[in-house]
Amino acid sequence: MVATIKGQFLEQGTFNRKTGETVAYSEVLCEDNTVVQINDYIPPAGTKKFDPVNIRVKIHSTKFGLLIRNADK
Repeated sequence: MVATIKGQFLEQGTFNRKTGETVAYSEVLCEDNTVVQINDYIPPAGTKKFDPVNIRVKIHSTKFGLLIRNADK
């Protein structure tokens, strides 16, 4: 499923999978006060904490929960 997440940018970082792959992620604070982690998304240069963002994402169901990825990557 493809959707658009609207909210405020919180932070970005990276994590390593068991395969050794490094994945970039960003966290977004949504209007209902939930925090969503979006994999493979790096915000544009100059984006600061609590700046408004609109991100197109692909959502997949996994055995661990929902996987949310940048749809434009």
